[in-house]
Amino acid sequence: MADELPPAEGRCPVRRLPCRPRNLRPRYVRNGSMESKSGDGVGRNSVHCHRNYKRELTSQLETMFRKKSPEPVNVEWLIVGLGNPGPEYSGTRHNIGFEVIDAVADKYRIKLDKAKHKSRYGLGVIEGSGVCLVKPMTFMNLSGQAVAPLLKEFGLKPDRLLIVADELDLPLGRLQLKPKGGTAGHNGHKSIKALIGTEDYPRLRFGINSDRKEETIDFVLSKFHPEERPDIQQLLRKAITGIETLVEQGIERAQNVVNES
Repeated sequence: MADELPPAEGRCPVRRLPCRPRNLRPRYVRNGSMESKSGDGVGRNSVHCHRNYKRELTSQLETMFRKKSPEPVNVEWLIVGLGNPGPEYSGTRHNIGFEVIDAVADKYRIKLDKAKHKSRYGLGVIEGSGVCLVKPMTFMNLSGQAVAPLLKEFGLKPDRLLIVADELDLPLGRLQLKPKGGTAGHNGHKSIKALIGTEDYPRLRFGINSDRKEETIDFVLSKFHPEERPDIQQLLRKAITGIETLVEQGIERAQNVVNES
C-alpha cells in the first residue's frame, strides 16, 4: 500500500509510491490524459518518471554487458600448421602441425574463429608480437592455396612465415628449426613453394619417424601409439617455447632453443 502524506496547505493529498516501475504504469487513459486505477491523480508526471527510469536502467545494462570490440592485431608472423581436415585425420602423424597450432592457441587463448582463404585461423599476440595462427582446410597437398593468399593479405614476406609440419627424416622425439630449406619430398612444402615462388621460409620440422613397417603413406596417416604420447606432449611444449623465442628474439636464438639435443 502506498502511504498518504498530509496535504500541504492549499494542495491535494500526495501519495508516496514504492519505487518500482510496475507501480508507475498508467491504468487508464481518459480524455487524452493518464490516470491511475484509483483515480488518485497519479498521471503524466509518474509516467514520465517511469520512462526516464526505464531509459536510464536500459542504458546502464547495455554499458555493463556490451562486448568490447577486440583491439586490432598488427600481424607480424604467419604461423601455419600443416595437416588434413576432418576428424578421421585427428591424432595422425601427418597432422602434428595442427596439434602444434592448437597447443599454441590454447596457451594464448587465441580462437581459430575465422574462415577465409580455405583455412581456419585466429589472430592474437605472443610475447608482444601479433601473430596469425593458421590451419589450412585444403588437405596437405594443396596447402599453398591457403598460405599464399594469407601472406598477401597481411603484407608479409616469406621470412615472416613459419611452417610447422611432420618430418619423416627425423626420429620421434626430435625437433628442428630451419630458416629455409628444400621440400624433402613433403607435399605440403611442395604446394607452398609452387604458390609463393620460393622455399626460403622458416620451417619447424617435427620428427615422427619410428621403427615403422608400413608404407610411407600408411605410416604418416596412422595415429601415434599411446606409448608415444608422452614424447609428443614434451615436444609440443618445446615447440611452443621455440615459437615464443622466434617471434620475440629471432630465428637464430630460436634455433639454439629448438635444435639442442
